[in-house]
Amino acid sequence: MEGICFVIKDSCVKDSAPSTPQSSLSGSFLSVSMSSSDNETSRPSKQLKVDDEAFQRSSAKDLIKQILQTKPGGTAVLEEYEETGMLCDSRRRQMVNILAAHMVETEGRIPQRITKEKYALGIVTLFPSLKDPLSRKGYEHFYDSQSGSGFLAWRLKTIQRKTKLVSKEPKMQTARGGGPRQERAVPQIGDTSRFQSPLWARNVCQTS
Repeated sequence: MEGICFVIKDSCVKDSAPSTPQSSLSGSFLSVSMSSSDNETSRPSKQLKVDDEAFQRSSAKDLIKQILQTKPGGTAVLEEYEETGMLCDSRRRQMVNILAAHMVETEGRIPQRITKEKYALGIVTLFPSLKDPLSRKGYEHFYDSQSGSGFLAWRLKTIQRKTKLVSKEPKMQTARGGGPRQERAVPQIGDTSRFQSPLWARNVCQTS
C-alpha cells in the first residue's frame, strides 16, 4: 500500500512577509512628499518678501531721483556722483537740505516716520557708496527710527526750530486810557521845548 504525502503551502506567511518593506517605503514616500509640499508652500512667501523689498528699494530710489531732478541744486548732486562715484560733505549736506525741505513741503513740519525711512532708503539705493556696511539696514546714518537721529532727522529739527521761532509774533502791549499805571515819557533836564507854545514862539520871533 502506497503512502500519500500532502504538502501544505503556508501562503499567509509568504504574503505577510513582504508587507513590511512595502509599508516602510510608503511611509518614507509620504514623508518625502510632505516635506516637499512644505518647501513649496514656504518658497512663495520668501519670494514675495524678496519681491516686496526690491519694489520698496526701487520706489524709494525713483522718488529721490525725481526730487533731485526737479529741485534747484539737485542736478549738481546727481552729476557729481555720476562723475566721481561719491559725494563730498558739502554736496551731501546740500542733498539732505533739499530732501528735508521737500518732506516739509509735502507732509508739514513733522513728517511721518515711514516717510523718513523711505527717503533714507532711497538715498543709499540711488547712491550705493553712501551706504553704511556696518549698520543693519545701511541707512541709519541718514535716519535711525529707533534713536531719531541721522542727517535727515537733524535737518528736520533745524527746520522745525526755525519755523517755530518765525511763527511767534512779538507781543506789543499798548496802554488803553489813562491811569497811574500808564507809561509816560520823562522830559530830559534843560528840555523846555515842550513848555513853549506856538504863540509864545511867534511873539519871540516878531520882537527879535
